[in-house]
This record gives sequence, C-alpha cells and structure tokens, in this order.
Amino acid sequence: MAGPARIELRRSNALALGFVVAVVAAAWLGGQTGHWWRQWNWFAVMVTSAMFVLAPLGLAGGAMFGRRDGHTRADELIGSTGRPRWQRVLPGIAVVTIATIAAYLLVLVAGTVAVAVSGSYLGVAGLLAILVDVVVLAGAVSVGIGAGRAWPSPMVPPALAVIGLVVQLVGDTITRPDNSATPLAALSMLVQPPGADWETASLAAVLGRLALGAGLLAGGCLLTAGASRLIRAGGLAAVAAGVAVTMAVSPTAASQPTNRIDAAAQRLICSDGGPQVCVTAVHAYLLTSVVPQARAALTKLAKLPDAPTRAVEWHADTVGTGDDADYLGDTPKTEPGTVFFRLDLSEQEQDTDIEASILNGAGTTANGCRFDDPDALWAAGAWLAGGDTLDVQDFVFGMKLFPDDYQPVLKKLRQAPAKEQLRRVTAMRDAANACRTSNLTAILTGESAG
Repeated sequence: MAGPARIELRRSNALALGFVVAVVAAAWLGGQTGHWWRQWNWFAVMVTSAMFVLAPLGLAGGAMFGRRDGHTRADELIGSTGRPRWQRVLPGIAVVTIATIAAYLLVLVAGTVAVAVSGSYLGVAGLLAILVDVVVLAGAVSVGIGAGRAWPSPMVPPALAVIGLVVQLVGDTITRPDNSATPLAALSMLVQPPGADWETASLAAVLGRLALGAGLLAGGCLLTAGASRLIRAGGLAAVAAGVAVTMAVSPTAASQPTNRIDAAAQRLICSDGGPQVCVTAVHAYLLTSVVPQARAALTKLAKLPDAPTRAVEWHADTVGTGDDADYLGDTPKTEPGTVFFRLDLSEQEQDTDIEASILNGAGTTANGCRFDDPDALWAAGAWLAGGDTLDVQDFVFGMKLFPDDYQPVLKKLRQAPAKEQLRRVTAMRDAANACRTSNLTAILTGESAG
C-alpha cells in the first residue's frame, strides 16, 4: 500500500489540490472581520463557513483526479488484472483525500494556535462543528473522483464546482412567503452567525452536516470502487439519502435555532482582589482592561445606600434572535451585591465605555427589565458620573440616547438639595431593579416619591 501511495502522490494532483485548499481556507479566514482569532466560537463559524468554497473545490479537484484514468484509458489496463476494483483504486483515492484533509487541518491547527495565544477559551462544542466538516470535505472529494471516473470529460470538474456553488446559493436565497428559510437552506455551507460570543452550533446543525458528509463519502466510495452498475447506482442513492437526511435534520425553521448556548463559554473568570470583577470565559482576554473601568464605576455607585460590591458581565440564558427586546421583560434578574454590565465589542479591540455603561440607570440597565423610561436611566448615570453627559458609546439593548434627551431631567434633579438628590437616585434605582420602570422620570424630578 505504501508503494502505490507514493506513486500516486507523485503522479496525481493530490499535492496541488492540498495546496490550493490550504491557500483558499487561509484566504477565507484572512478576509473575515471581527475577532475570530480571539474567540473560539467565532473561529468555528468562520472555518465551517469556508466549506462554502472548499466543498465545490473538493468536488472539482476530485473530478480532475478521477478523470485521469478514464482519459488515459489506464482504467481498462488495470481492469484486466485479477485484483478487485476497490484495491486498484484505493491508493489514489486515499492519497488525494488525505492530502486535502491534511491541508484543511493545517489551517485549523494554525487558527487554533492563534486563538489559544491571543484569546482565552477553547471549547469542545466548537471543535465538534469544525471536525464534522472534515467528513464533508472528504465526501466532496470522493464524489468528485467518482464523477470524474464515470464521465472523464474536461467539463466535469468545473461543472461540479459550479453545481456545488449554485445549490448552496439557491438554498440561501429561496425562502417561504414569510421570508423564513426552507429545508434547502440546510445545503448551504454558510453558517448562521451566532447572536452572541457564547453561542455555538446546535446539535441538530452539527448532525445535519455530518449526515451530508457521510452521504457524500459513502456515495463517492461506491461510485468510485463499485464493480457493477448496481453498486454505482447505490452510490447515487447514498448521496441523495445524505442530502435528504440533512434537510430533515438541520434546523432551518425559526422554532429550531441553528445555535445553542455554550455553557463553558459563559463560565465566569474573575479578578483577584476586590472589588471583584468577572467576565465570561469567552471574554477572559479582556479582563485586564475591564477591571479598572468596572471598579471605577463601583466606586461611584458606592455613594448610594446598599451599593453593589461586585461587577459581573451579563450573559443571556437563551439564544439570540436579533431582537434585544427578548432579554427585557417584567421580571428582574438581579443578584444581591452584584451589578451586571454588557460587553459590546463590534469592531473594537476593547470596550471602552464600561464605566459609563455600569453607571447608566444607577447600575440597572442589565437587570432584565424593560426600558420604559430611558431618559431617567441616562440622567441618573450622568448624575453619578458627576458631569452633564454620560459617555455611553454603544447601543444598550438596541437603544442609544443623546445628551439633549436626558439633560432636562438631570437639570431638574440637580435643582434639589444634595440629600434629596441622593434619595431620588436611590429610589429610582430600587424601582428600576423591581421592573417598575414606567415612571422613573417622576422619581428623579420629585413629582413622585418612588
């Protein structure tokens, strides 16, 4: 086996295909925005989405190898030997497939090292989603080989690549009348991005891709090594079965989210000393920049009675849907002595408005309650900050205010005596923490006792 494999490595396109796969995968990652090199679950999304181009590339590369024997009529020559068909074709299939997978894994290892060095969290959940695509890529190569051997036309490799792309684009673009996805969306390798950094692919999504990869791999092997038309027809049936199972299993409806919460990514990593500041494991690399900002906010909150002594990053209990109102309701989610804050990175390396975000609403804007009276929340934060404005740069659950919106409330608050100002802000905080948020401005302006 080793001898034929070495021969195939020299005479086939295995090394060239592996090189192209590695370059394309690396270029795909390099062209992505965000902080995937620091956040494991985002890295998994970017890598698995690369299958959008790598799978068609595998189909084309496999077909180029497969058509070699048919084009040169070598298949007829080796077919006259007494060895079974699968023994004759196995070395070539193995070499091309292994070279392709090795190139893909090389990029994965390089990316994983980058995350491990620059980031702070490596999880099993994201790894499963990544490794499943090894089966998908191997399956694409094997189907390409089988197609190339069956139809040794020079048009087969580019045709397979185009078909692979078109099928995915159709799955992405065709929707139901209500704009929801159809089962065809499961055939697209582009992964739905997570709603938060602590989300990863759902088990159904992973199993769906595994079914597709297994169907392609089994079908490709039967197409290539099958000694009869019946067996090769079984290869086509295996591919069709893999596609059908994928569409049946993969979550494409709104009631079946493509992502799930990665509990390990939400594990808290806390600072040494006090006051204690904690972030989720997926954001542990930000802890050193978060601590001074959070502690500065805790110091300013300490002027209020029963002030919090600990700051913890807020994280969702459910998968994000794109609507921040999902996390805002009538039931407070608070812990005694703890204030929650959100990290909003967008394209930034660090979140620079954590102090202002914590002071906003006197520490109540991440307590799970609705924002029925945001002017009062921002005014209370500015009062605690000691200025006329509150420098909250990010959207707070989809909301952003400007100084002109809340300064009238702040001005009226400051017209009261100092002790009365303190009482009003404290009363507003307590009301907000109880989700009594409909009349907070009246508390700050003295029109209501709270």
